[in-house]
Amino acid sequence: MVFGVSDTLVSDVVHCFATYLDMFFSKTMPNPTTKQLLRNYPSHFIDMFGNARIQMLLDCTDQHTQDSSLRQVHSNIFSQYHAQTGAKFGVGCTPLGCVPHAWHTEAYGSSISDDMLVNASEMLALLEAGAIVETDKGFLIENLAAKFGIQIYRPSTFRDNLKQQGRGNTEKTQTVGNTRIIIEQVNKEGKTEFRLFRGKFPIQMKDLLTPLMRNGFMMANFRRPKIIGRSKSEPSLISRISFPET
Repeated sequence: MVFGVSDTLVSDVVHCFATYLDMFFSKTMPNPTTKQLLRNYPSHFIDMFGNARIQMLLDCTDQHTQDSSLRQVHSNIFSQYHAQTGAKFGVGCTPLGCVPHAWHTEAYGSSISDDMLVNASEMLALLEAGAIVETDKGFLIENLAAKFGIQIYRPSTFRDNLKQQGRGNTEKTQTVGNTRIIIEQVNKEGKTEFRLFRGKFPIQMKDLLTPLMRNGFMMANFRRPKIIGRSKSEPSLISRISFPET
């Protein structure tokens, strides 16, 4: 070792630091209330949808990992869609692009579907009744959301024997698609905070996958807001996060 530090010590420091940061962010970036979300609600969403009820933009993100020699583990982490082994996370952000700590799930095997992940992680239980959640086409969670009094906005899909959507569905699909750019940017930025996520994540570090990934998304909260049409002079996103009242 160049600095005379053992591999064991480096591993212990990384584990301790990642765990501490994860605990720190859970306290400083908690699950927001509806009142807190409305305090800094972007006018762009009100102009697009005519209301301020959209509280979460929901998506999933996958991280490529090394394969496991165990057949059952390989089956759980292999994604047919991506044709690779990996882990999947559910990620939700506010209309401003902020990711509260509770809105980033634990790691699941990439074989899990988006709607099954939302059900297993109980993400929708974090929101208050009357909220609206924006999702992609793959999130067939309307029935699950109804149990919590939550409405789902997602792009409309073509029905059988239909080659063209109706005007209302077309406008809704375009509106949802235009505003979902925010969560797509969040997913991209959150995964670029650590070099470990630029390639296959080491399988022997699987216990660090969730805290490191979540820490990356929490750190991305310090960047500028991702609202379309906002000026470059806007303050950083962290200045708009609602911290716990003391």
